[in-house]
Amino acid sequence: MSVKSFTQNEEKKLYEKLRDYLVNVPSSFEVKTYKKEVVDYLLVDASSYYTYLETEIDETLVTDIIGFLYATIIEAYPHLEFEFICNDINNTIAFEQMRSIFKQHIETLVEDGQPQPKTKSIKSLADLMKLSHNLQKEVIGQGEACEKTVNAIKLIVANIDQFSSLFYIGPTGVGKTKLAKVLGESYSGNFFKVNCGEYASQHDYAKLIGAPPGYVGHSDTSLLGEKAEKSNAWVVLFDEIEKANPKFYDFLLSILDDGTCTDNMGKVLDFSKSIFIFTTNEGVQENRLGDRRVGFGKEDIKYEDNRNLIMQSIKRKFSPEFLNRVDHFVFFNRLLEPDLRKVAKLEMSHLPVRKTKQLLNYIISKANHSEYGARNIAKFIKNNISTLIADAILKKKLPLGSAKYYTFSVKNDSIYISNIEEENDGRKNQKTSQQG
Repeated sequence: MSVKSFTQNEEKKLYEKLRDYLVNVPSSFEVKTYKKEVVDYLLVDASSYYTYLETEIDETLVTDIIGFLYATIIEAYPHLEFEFICNDINNTIAFEQMRSIFKQHIETLVEDGQPQPKTKSIKSLADLMKLSHNLQKEVIGQGEACEKTVNAIKLIVANIDQFSSLFYIGPTGVGKTKLAKVLGESYSGNFFKVNCGEYASQHDYAKLIGAPPGYVGHSDTSLLGEKAEKSNAWVVLFDEIEKANPKFYDFLLSILDDGTCTDNMGKVLDFSKSIFIFTTNEGVQENRLGDRRVGFGKEDIKYEDNRNLIMQSIKRKFSPEFLNRVDHFVFFNRLLEPDLRKVAKLEMSHLPVRKTKQLLNYIISKANHSEYGARNIAKFIKNNISTLIADAILKKKLPLGSAKYYTFSVKNDSIYISNIEEENDGRKNQKTSQQG
């Protein structure tokens, strides 16, 4: 089975065609009719496929198979989904037909006593392509790291591996933690972060598996026990692993072997479908080429020139038994100025602000400090741009006219909102709000 491919313009025309098709359909219209239209149009060998179906098997099974083919196509073209288009044109047919199904679902939840959590999963090549796109969209400037992460997921999806472990290496503020979070949201919807700085003492690892007999809290459910009860498919992030006690690494050996560990009560905790991620900047700070710090600097230094030096530092820090159980070592690039501009745009995506060249230049000039990376960009926007917008909103000052966004300008090395309206006694007066 193969699905047709389209250019962006062809996809747009197809969407408009299906949209027009659904605008004036009668009330007796059925969802399965739409599904068949989509399959007929997008399945390369649809005509010959249906000829076989209609002659060899009964109509009920034909409907089920069409539903399967439709679901596969929607994975590649999600905006063609029936409910999505009906919502776009404010057509209630889809929702009327699904009302009985929804009612049955509610009744099932009431009978069960509690709602079942919605889970996410990656099951196909289309899912992997979406994952790759989503990771690179959210984590700027780390195409290689995103690609290696997706390759690790491929092995799980293809049932070659049951679980995986990745070691993220790079300077602070380049997206190691964010990549893990975005992966957790996309992979299974289950993400758990362990701040390894809290496990610096010899027996701190007991926080994860529970207190030993004779200690307070022995009968309580452990942190990992709570997670294992919910699911065996997690993205578990061990952040700044170099800060943990060496005994903590020994605890991890079992879980990296087969995806399981034993808690304080002798119960085996199953994480056999999970992804374990370790982040570190070990060896990055001290390994320099001349006066140029690895990962940051004015000159474009490639990691290929010093990855061996960094790996030597990592091997001195961590035991061979621990490192040998890690599946993938992933290096993160330093962020260049074009990357930081994209980061600034991404950080302001939730703000009602025009992302002008002048504003971006001002942010980069004030917040581009190599030792902090993208974090300093986010901090600067929060403390400056967001604060001014919050002041304007609380003072009921709105964007000028019909505009939906605030416009910022720069004057005397300061920024101010240059395009707002203030509501006062029902009358609107154009004003500017200057900083400093």
